[in-house]
Amino acid sequence: LDAVFNHCGVRHDWFEAARSAGDPESPAAAFFKWEQHPERYHSWRGHGSMPELNLARPEVRAALFEGAESVLH
Repeated sequence: LDAVFNHCGVRHDWFEAARSAGDPESPAAAFFKWEQHPERYHSWRGHGSMPELNLARPEVRAALFEGAESVLH
């Protein structure tokens, strides 16, 4: 099992929703770290295909490992 909790891929549903969100402060966009929404984002070790998740946000932590419907659960 390879569990990654600090980034995802550019084709992941979360990232596609974040990029298509018109508002950089939207709940979808809040899942990621942006330099300039929607084109410039922080990526894992500079790999543009691996956008970093914004683990400082409680909704991201809930979706990944704290919530009843979380990935880890």
